[in-house]
Amino acid sequence: MNLDRILNHTAPALPQEEKDQLLFDGLKQLTEYHKSKCPGYRNILHAIKYAPEKCRSLEDIPFIPVNLFKRLELHSIQESGNIVNILASSSTTGQKPSQIFLDKETSKRQSLGLTRSLKFVIGDKRLPMLIIDAPSSIRTKPLTARGAGILGLMRFGHSHCFALDNDLNLDQEQLTRFLSEHSGQPFLIFGFTFMVWMYFLQKCPPEINLENGILIHSGGWKKMQEQAVSPSAFKKAFLNNTKLSKCFNFYGLVEQIGSIYLEGLDGFLYPPAFSDVIIRDPFTLEPLPYGQEGLVQLLSLLPLSYPGHSILTSDMGILHQGTHNKNTHGLEITRRAPKAEVRGCSDTHASKVG
Repeated sequence: MNLDRILNHTAPALPQEEKDQLLFDGLKQLTEYHKSKCPGYRNILHAIKYAPEKCRSLEDIPFIPVNLFKRLELHSIQESGNIVNILASSSTTGQKPSQIFLDKETSKRQSLGLTRSLKFVIGDKRLPMLIIDAPSSIRTKPLTARGAGILGLMRFGHSHCFALDNDLNLDQEQLTRFLSEHSGQPFLIFGFTFMVWMYFLQKCPPEINLENGILIHSGGWKKMQEQAVSPSAFKKAFLNNTKLSKCFNFYGLVEQIGSIYLEGLDGFLYPPAFSDVIIRDPFTLEPLPYGQEGLVQLLSLLPLSYPGHSILTSDMGILHQGTHNKNTHGLEITRRAPKAEVRGCSDTHASKVG
């Protein structure tokens, strides 16, 4: 498997042509692996008449629509005793969530992938961590995408502090205690975008100082756009109100957890070395060139316990040539595909309380 080789690189340092070849070889192997281990996936490949000998490039790697994980139990774990966790995607009321089955090896790969991606933002050391959510968010069974996201990031922090109580009110006592102990050094802040905006920034006392904080946030942009809050306005509000200047958005799905697309200085979302993205025409499903909007297909070498290595999402996006490194490309998420359900972790929460 090429995962070990490719994890030794960063996406900007690895020429796109070389990255494409490493990904192609690894993804083709994963396709055959899941075909042999997962009957449901094998049936899908049979239905689309997949022929390995005709698979000659990344664009030829077969993909499955993300919503299939809501309808089918797709996993490649041969013995039920080897299932260590089942993640559930966010979903609106009445909608069946995706179920993602994890074993020890896939959990390890996801952890390693996150570590490789985030070290360029937070460094190699664990930092004191402020979590913009409630303690109850990580105690649900099955674990939700929201809870999984929090737990995944918690391993990069210590002295964890939840800034909200279980009713999603700002816990000023906990916040004050955390900042009094850690505000003089770099510290990590994590939360889902809409919740960070609505339940934290809008409720913070005016004297709060987050100058040494590093905010990592994700999801919820649909609700933010409804309130006319752009990414630049989000960052500006944090800088003006809290002095926080290090603010990083990322894009990812529970169906491909561990593969996150971090925001670059140009505002585009960049895939890690072990992942990539293809934009497809929503009608013909043919690959599209830079600058054209289409459905977002995500590729990743991480999923071993389930066939999530090539997923066609319900998001629309545009691929751009890298601004600072022409050997890379950045993703712009533009909107949800027509008739796609609301699915962002904080969007879903907002739809329930709004």
